[in-house]
Amino acid sequence: MGLLVYAGTSCAIAGLAGILFCLWKALGIRRLPLPDSETRDRLNRLLPINFGSLAIASIGLMLIVVGILL
Repeated sequence: MGLLVYAGTSCAIAGLAGILFCLWKALGIRRLPLPDSETRDRLNRLLPINFGSLAIASIGLMLIVVGILL
């Protein structure tokens, strides 16, 4: 069951890295002097990456809990 904990930890860290990447890119986009529509379009392109990273982090945390309980 230790393998589940290690796999979950790696998934959670990968998800957290993806979330931090999205945050870094979003802050960079907001600092650019762009029109509102262009800024909104660029931020909307980050949404799938953000949701995917959140899903991976959630799955990783579930794996950790299952590994600990078993």
